[in-house]
Amino acid sequence: MKVLPISSAAPNCLPILKRARPAFQAKRGARGRLRLTAPIALATLRLAPAFAAFSQAHPEITLDIVLSDNVVDFAEEGVDLAIRVGRVGSDNLVARHIGETALLVAASPAYLARAGTPQRPEDLAGHACFTYAYSATGNQWQFDRRDDNPVSIRIGGPINANNGMLLAEMAVAGSGIVYAPCFILQPLIDRGVLLRLLPDHGVRRLPIRVVYPTRRHLSAKVQAMTAFLGAWFSQRDGSAL
Repeated sequence: MKVLPISSAAPNCLPILKRARPAFQAKRGARGRLRLTAPIALATLRLAPAFAAFSQAHPEITLDIVLSDNVVDFAEEGVDLAIRVGRVGSDNLVARHIGETALLVAASPAYLARAGTPQRPEDLAGHACFTYAYSATGNQWQFDRRDDNPVSIRIGGPINANNGMLLAEMAVAGSGIVYAPCFILQPLIDRGVLLRLLPDHGVRRLPIRVVYPTRRHLSAKVQAMTAFLGAWFSQRDGSAL
């Protein structure tokens, strides 16, 4: 039997093998408890399958997952690795870009029937808009434009919360307008319980990153998870959620 080299036997597999190589290399010596933190909605709605697959691929690693929408302190919480959307935190942290998400604006049909549908970002100033406690821009909602100069609109409303899923469900109930990541709002839009607003205005995109304290003496388990998530995101629609 003639054995062909990989390059001639399966040329289409080379990109996959190259992407997977860091995960295989990191797997060697990867064991023990890996304590990581991730945003509540991202982990619950999107990352659960990734964590399950990682656990199956790395049975010698015990996952200890802490869900929080706040920026957790590595030292205080004893965290090895964090998955963060948008802001990284301290400048002393190392961040690896693994994907991105878009911020959408949406409201329920009932709210729009009662309050009207905003046609421009500026119209939001006259609506009940929910504020997110951990937003890096506070009560400013931003929209990208083709000239690379974002439009920033100051909003206000009756509800502030530190969880995006809660704000989305309040929007479903007809209380106001929500501004949240695609991974929270798109399923509700697909179901028709929310309607996307201002679709012709550019959406803001936020990076999704794996973050850890330092590159020095990086443990094999952190390397394994970082490589795994990078490969997992790369297989999902251009790393967009």
